[in-house]
Amino acid sequence: MKQIFEMAESIQKDAWQVVHDTNIIDIWSSIGATINLVGSLKMGLLINNNESTYAGHFETVAERITAVLTPEMRANILRIKNSIPIEKKVMGIQVYKAVIEHGIQDIDSFWTWKEQNPDDGIITWMP
Repeated sequence: MKQIFEMAESIQKDAWQVVHDTNIIDIWSSIGATINLVGSLKMGLLINNNESTYAGHFETVAERITAVLTPEMRANILRIKNSIPIEKKVMGIQVYKAVIEHGIQDIDSFWTWKEQNPDDGIITWMP
């Protein structure tokens, strides 16, 4: 058991070093972004990211969204995201799905859509 802890600690140390060396948190924070480290690294459970069911999934989602995004969809997404109050917890993927798949164009229509389409944890939708 000691060996697995040592292996995990070594991998996590390397991951934290990448975060530190790239200064990524400070860079994003400098433009007003809120950075929230999540997942295995945050919990001290990182040992092999390639074993995750979701390894590469969200990168593929981003590529697919980029491929279908029109200027009008982009404007609608940005307008809706900007209208969501900070205290409301809304996943970006919900906004993307509402706009891209269902043609939602404004915040009021989004709230109605969201009530009719509750999330159930991780959303695996892709356009």
